[in-house]
Amino acid sequence: MRTSLWAVAIALVLVTVAASCKAEGNTRGSPDDQGDVSQVATTERERASSAAGESQMVQGRFGVRIPDQARVAARAEGTDLDRTVEESLRRIDELLPAPRAVVNIMIDPSRVIPEVGVGGFTNPNGDVSIWLDVRNPERLVEATEVWLPDTLAHEVHHQRRVAQKAGSWATLGDAVVTEGLATVFAREAFPSVPLQPWASALAADQERTVWELARSLLDGPNRQHERWFFGRGDLPRWAGYTLGVNIVTSYLRTHPGETAGSLVGESAARIIRESGYDP
Repeated sequence: MRTSLWAVAIALVLVTVAASCKAEGNTRGSPDDQGDVSQVATTERERASSAAGESQMVQGRFGVRIPDQARVAARAEGTDLDRTVEESLRRIDELLPAPRAVVNIMIDPSRVIPEVGVGGFTNPNGDVSIWLDVRNPERLVEATEVWLPDTLAHEVHHQRRVAQKAGSWATLGDAVVTEGLATVFAREAFPSVPLQPWASALAADQERTVWELARSLLDGPNRQHERWFFGRGDLPRWAGYTLGVNIVTSYLRTHPGETAGSLVGESAARIIRESGYDP
């Protein structure tokens, strides 16, 4: 009888631990987190689909899912969501051909960057998720025609870098360069888009201070992603993005002929080392 009780107790502990691990794994969904978030993205896409309906389209190597609610909202404001997606992905593919990819466009105001009305994420499998906020018609046209192409370019650069196993978010240096490359590539693909707010988020004195703090941590594990990239803590919001953009820009300045697209498979360590970046 005592043996049976011990067996039941152990089983209960194992079930509790498994449930806890599952819950933790399914909540790591911040943009560019390298956690196991594929299930989160799938669940959100299914929820958006069931609420609004969705249809699929193919543009070159991309399979794209777009919620009908987003199409209708964009059309009501005189803009064509399908055409924007098709033209954007065609332009991106010209600059950065890569393996087939899935792009899931969803409606979720909680996942967009408020300043631009769009949010994006690429999971470790290379699947791209894009979120829109259709509640504000006045912002929807700008979000669709300006920031959606930029976000698609940013995330597809991540997708290609992940596919080549060159980029990750494992170390702070990896994360900074990977985000910098994607941001600069989006500007290469769509030069008429205004400078992204995360590309220039630091004053000169802030940049020097943040860089002095970061440089000794570049090879260490990226355990404080939200601190470095989203301002959760003592650092300015988007600090890591701005460092990455300026490192990549500095590298390109001294390496004529290279682009953020051509550097998609290059190591972060080499880009940092040869950038000569010194704010």
